[in-house]
Amino acid sequence: LNVNEKFTQITGFSKEDVVGKTPSILKSGIQDEQFYKKMHQSLHDFGYWSGEIYNRHKDGTIYLEHLTIQVVHDENDEISYYIASFVDITTQRQTEAKLNYLENYDPLTGLANKTLLARNLQEFLSEYFLGYGAVACLDIKDFKLINEAYGHKTGDVLLRRLSEQLQQEQHTDIKLVARVASDEFLLWYKPQGEDYDGAMQTVTRKIERLLRKLDKDYMVEGTLINIKLNVGVALYSNSDKDADLLIQYADTALHNTKQTEKNITFFEDDLRDQAQNHINLYSDLITAIKEEQFELYYQPQYNSSEKIYGFEVLLRWNHPSKMIYPDMFIPIAEKSGLIVEIGDWVIQEACKQLALWAKDEKTAHYALAVNVSAKQFGVDNFVLKLKKEIMTHGIDASRLKIELTESVFVSNMQSVIEKMEELRQLNVQLSLDDFGTGYSSLQYLRSLPLNQVKIDQSFVRNMFTSSVDCAIIESVLRICEPLDMEVIAEGVESAEHLKKLKELGCNYFQGYYFSKPLPIGEL
Repeated sequence: LNVNEKFTQITGFSKEDVVGKTPSILKSGIQDEQFYKKMHQSLHDFGYWSGEIYNRHKDGTIYLEHLTIQVVHDENDEISYYIASFVDITTQRQTEAKLNYLENYDPLTGLANKTLLARNLQEFLSEYFLGYGAVACLDIKDFKLINEAYGHKTGDVLLRRLSEQLQQEQHTDIKLVARVASDEFLLWYKPQGEDYDGAMQTVTRKIERLLRKLDKDYMVEGTLINIKLNVGVALYSNSDKDADLLIQYADTALHNTKQTEKNITFFEDDLRDQAQNHINLYSDLITAIKEEQFELYYQPQYNSSEKIYGFEVLLRWNHPSKMIYPDMFIPIAEKSGLIVEIGDWVIQEACKQLALWAKDEKTAHYALAVNVSAKQFGVDNFVLKLKKEIMTHGIDASRLKIELTESVFVSNMQSVIEKMEELRQLNVQLSLDDFGTGYSSLQYLRSLPLNQVKIDQSFVRNMFTSSVDCAIIESVLRICEPLDMEVIAEGVESAEHLKKLKELGCNYFQGYYFSKPLPIGEL
């Protein structure tokens, strides 16, 4: 009988197109006759129908609408006509579908994500099955360096190429392949129907065959890139009921693979103990943050006159029942993200100490170096938080020195440089820690706004037995001099170290020869 303007806008049909015709002009053909019979039955019994229905636009394309039909009666209670109102929910459904996709699939590669794999694996573990299956966690060796050398676009293309190869393996043996992190993938192998040792041998053969196919040269946008994969494996049986735990075990095995330079590591009892210790330590770390169990130690730094000119702040954990060294808890704090909260506390305490020293002319000139992790430095508001602490405690920002390792520069060099420039504008000093131990390049020294370069203690330790290490120290000193960068050598443990370093031209030193790290009271 009539339609409004919105009807015309949504469907494309004009008033002249439809008046006098039945609603079948909109019919999409997707719903069957049974659907329409139920609709008419509801209208007959209740005078009302509401639901979702596919109809078609004038151009023939299909859209989804939520339709409500009501019967209108005359004064004799006879049906006079029907009123139908609808909302086009195509976009809404597309958005919901996209969200559902993103909840379950990796948008870059199209593979399942960790959530989907874990959910499917958990459902499978709740059923009865025979034999041993496997969850394998693999990643690309030195993928961060590939990103740094060739750019993230090339890295993404490489990941897609590898994903395509993995998808081809998803057949009789592998139930599901998932991408769970930047370059980390999970493979879920079906039970092999064997005993533990037999299953381990079978899975090893299958993964070795897979590695032979995947460890190769990939031509990516005109660049030939050779990759090697690390693999960690956790076997499971019908007695295993926790999918998340199995995935964690596989990840622990992968971590062990990278530490031992193997190709494949299986998660066994010793690694199970490591994983449990990891969980316990993580739980203790949370308690340590809440109960403020951390303390700052200070190691003096000396100039060429062998006078203290500053200190490096080092974190210690006063655990109530055991001794836990930084190299035990820092990696767990890094991986879990707790390092950000811990690092913020360290900076806050360091600023408090600088404020106290500023009140005494004997200590007002001291600089204080604070190590900042890549994860902490990568937080968007890092500079803002640091600026707030400087203002809150009213300190001279030039007395605060932020020490960064090269891991900070791997993800996004330009973003890091911009953040460093912001810190320099605040007069905060910047130091490159552990220079030369990883993949540091002269490019860093040329392009980064640094005040200081720190020669790693490993070079100092070997300077009398390795002519190469001694030459590296001398080269760094020569390069940094015209760049107006201070060079400090750590790990100075003897008078001989000190004498040799001075002969090479080094003017700043830190190490046990002068002092071990001390709590503020002993200092």
